[in-house]
Amino acid sequence: GNIRELENLLERAVLLTDDQQLIKLNAIFPQIKHDPEQAITIETDFGQLLQPEFNLEEHERQLILTALKKANHNVSEAARLLGITRAALDYRIKKFQI
Repeated sequence: GNIRELENLLERAVLLTDDQQLIKLNAIFPQIKHDPEQAITIETDFGQLLQPEFNLEEHERQLILTALKKANHNVSEAARLLGITRAALDYRIKKFQI
């Protein structure tokens, strides 16, 4: 369910942008309020998402690690930055053994 949602979200982002265009995180997750102090910058070549060697789970893991670092390892704050519930983030932390 959650991986399918993430795949659909990324697919939508790829389809809605031109080649070489950067996508802001709040364009993908509109529920996230823009706060420059809490902003996470992610630059991804979305063309790579279509490559066979692309590993969605590794990118999800890296995004979680980035959010945790930005939130000083406060899980509730990292979940808020990611626009997901704390329970969903706890699940992913256990899943990825972070």
